[in-house]
Amino acid sequence: MRAASKHTVMGHDIAPPRPTLTGILLATLPLAIPVLILTGLADLVMQLVFHVCTGWWCWI
Repeated sequence: MRAASKHTVMGHDIAPPRPTLTGILLATLPLAIPVLILTGLADLVMQLVFHVCTGWWCWI
């Protein structure tokens, strides 16, 4: 592998890549949304079967 060299464009230094808020959201949301939906549906089924509310909305 090559050693990392300092990148310049027309004499200006290029900053190294870094995580951004948009990148973090795009990486986590595709996993978080289905997990939230599945756990919500599982809680709904438990509520309908056992007649006991276990979700966070029961305490609101």
